[in-house]
Amino acid sequence: MGEPRHTLFVRNLDKDVALSELKRALYCLFCQYGPIPDIQMMNKGGMKVLAFITFTDIAHATAARRDLNNMLFYGREMNIQFSHRPSFYTNPAERRSRDERNSRPQAKDKRPRNS
Repeated sequence: MGEPRHTLFVRNLDKDVALSELKRALYCLFCQYGPIPDIQMMNKGGMKVLAFITFTDIAHATAARRDLNNMLFYGREMNIQFSHRPSFYTNPAERRSRDERNSRPQAKDKRPRNS
């Protein structure tokens, strides 16, 4: 199940339904558990459709996962897990930290070359 987090990872969504419609329907379904500031949809090369749904409170995310995991949604059984990483929405410092790490110049290899 993983450690509870603000963000839920939802997979096994119907790839034949438009992403905008899935996003709207997911919002309508999940918002009954609490405020949702962000939903990110991903289409993995036409094969898999995934969603990351962020709640403002971990308790809301936990309740939604408990009640909706394995529920039929557009004819498919949703698989809902807690996200492995914290959401940038709920932890902006993590995004700044990542951006700083990525913007640092890479150290050059100072080992002598063998010619």
